Amino acid sequence: MIWLIIALTIVLRFYRLYQFAGFAWDQEQLLAYPVKNILQGDLTLIGPHTGPGNVYLGPLLYYLAVPFFWIFRLHPIAGSVLASILGISTAIGVYFVCKKFFTQSLAMIALAIYATSPLFNLNDRTIWNPSLIPLASLGVLAAYLSWWKYQRASFTNLALLATATALGIQAHLGFIFILPLHLLTWFILKPTLNLRKLVWFLLVSLFWFSPLILFDLRHQGINVSNFLNFFISGGTQFNLAVIIQKWFELMRNSLGLIGSTLIYSHVPYFNVLVGVVILLAAFWWRYYFFIAYLVIFSLGFSFYSGNVPDYYLWPILLPAVLVISLTFQQLAHRFKVPLPALVTIILFWLSFKTLDELSLIPLDGLHHKLQTVQYIITRAAGQPFRVLYDTDLGRSYGFVYLFDFYGVKPSDNLSGPAFVITVPEFFRTGRRSDIAFGSIGIINPKDTLE
Repeated sequence: MIWLIIALTIVLRFYRLYQFAGFAWDQEQLLAYPVKNILQGDLTLIGPHTGPGNVYLGPLLYYLAVPFFWIFRLHPIAGSVLASILGISTAIGVYFVCKKFFTQSLAMIALAIYATSPLFNLNDRTIWNPSLIPLASLGVLAAYLSWWKYQRASFTNLALLATATALGIQAHLGFIFILPLHLLTWFILKPTLNLRKLVWFLLVSLFWFSPLILFDLRHQGINVSNFLNFFISGGTQFNLAVIIQKWFELMRNSLGLIGSTLIYSHVPYFNVLVGVVILLAAFWWRYYFFIAYLVIFSLGFSFYSGNVPDYYLWPILLPAVLVISLTFQQLAHRFKVPLPALVTIILFWLSFKTLDELSLIPLDGLHHKLQTVQYIITRAAGQPFRVLYDTDLGRSYGFVYLFDFYGVKPSDNLSGPAFVITVPEFFRTGRRSDIAFGSIGIINPKDTLE
């Protein structure tokens, strides 16, 4: 049955991938162009920079993406293929980690959830730095479980923990809240640790962060300076009342995110309700480790003065899958439900939900942007043309790279025939565009290209 679930994982990750791939700011400016530059010989020590704080992340995702963009000859679908492969790798990793530290039956339940949950399947279709968070979380979880089972921290275990931590922090700066969890877990489990092993952990960490360290050494510590300035001068808040209020909001959002792994309802309170049930199960079965994850990440972001989107909380999802799987296993044992029946129910329910979510194609994704660019190039028929944008904030990204990909550069002249790309195509113009692909409208030139 395990091979059937793995096959289903692959099928769902690639099903309608072309239609559901996103290609906006993060995919164009923060991945496609940097990877293109690397393939042209312009190596880099830094990755994308964060919006808050203007801090540069590491370049790990760039170099992971290089072989995919090379194989696909810079076609932007390469990024989505990488995202799907990361999702498949994480799913298989979930199985082997759970099998090693628990039982094969638990591993099958966890794999079934991660393989077919619509939350994970939809996230694994568009590449951006947070796409690395699930894999990083799995590495950290495997290291913790090794401490729990063997009561020691081996050199291999510490190398895994350092690598996963570096991968997570370079995926998103918020992953830094895993560091106090390292200390808490070590304090509770008390794995044997000596100075040599601690030095080894630091050396492996320095290796993964060495590009950023070299960059800072060459640029007067600009990255560290930006981070400290952000932390001191506005990135954090210390108003106790605000912190408590925000913590409750983040706990609610975290529970909603956790609940969505099982039901993925478009009514947020249903997701929260399921998340609350999972939290109560964690208390009932004494899975305090999961509760520590939940509290530390939500509390950490409570000190952040900005908005906290759901993807900031992704590190809690892998521990949630483990708790859900343990709860299902306990309930199945208590009510004498055969494992194949339980796994089949999970696969059927979550696959149905995923396929339902994949029935409606996004209206301004890569698929429709490619159609838009191809239409303009075909209609221009080799004549010079301009492209103007009339879009909502952030929805004009992706087109420039696609024109570059097809080897056509719109004119920079201030006069001459111009195509107008409008997103959304109807509401911005107040009238129908000449042609539309999804929600992307095109108004044709009214002069020489007629």
